[in-house]
Amino acid sequence: MKFKKHIMIASVVIAGALTFGVLSTSAIDPFTSTTDDIKKELEENKGIEKKALVMVGETPITTIDLANYKSYKKVDNVKSSDEELLKELVIEELFLQLAKEKNVYATFEQGMAEAKKNRQILESQSQQVQDVQQKFIELTGLTEEQYWTDLAPKEYQKLISMQNLVKKLVEVGELKQSEDPNEFGKELREYKEKLFKAQLNKKVKVLDSSFTF
Repeated sequence: MKFKKHIMIASVVIAGALTFGVLSTSAIDPFTSTTDDIKKELEENKGIEKKALVMVGETPITTIDLANYKSYKKVDNVKSSDEELLKELVIEELFLQLAKEKNVYATFEQGMAEAKKNRQILESQSQQVQDVQQKFIELTGLTEEQYWTDLAPKEYQKLISMQNLVKKLVEVGELKQSEDPNEFGKELREYKEKLFKAQLNKKVKVLDSSFTF
């Protein structure tokens, strides 16, 4: 399910932008057409042989994970290499495992509460906003109820865990707090890069030699 988080985040951001007037009606046309392309690719990805590319601790990141993540990333309209995308998946898993190690991993109940809150917000919005959200739900292959009671809570649980970890890192001085979001974003990216390099060939085991990092 790790690759589905990206599409969930995108759906919330786009729906939120529509709600507050940040996006116009015409601006969402590329998003809706892109979802059709993604849906087609996801079907094709089912024929890919599943094998582990990287182990992060005991968690494998597979060819299917990478292919689906690559498909979902079309929403960003930014081209990245397979190695860059795989690295993103590895860093995300490292971050989640670090959250567990530092005892700041959120509970499923917290994820459920966040999902419920966002569902209520979306249901109170215009039909246009709800239609955009529905498009993204369809990409997951789940019913609306399954999405909000299973996938969304688990993914919000991960998001909250990562937020908790960032707060913890600031508290203990491993990350420098900055009022400038761009500066803090740079600081966080550098921290993640150091985390990746520190764990490469240790907790992170590359199983496919075509990825050199």
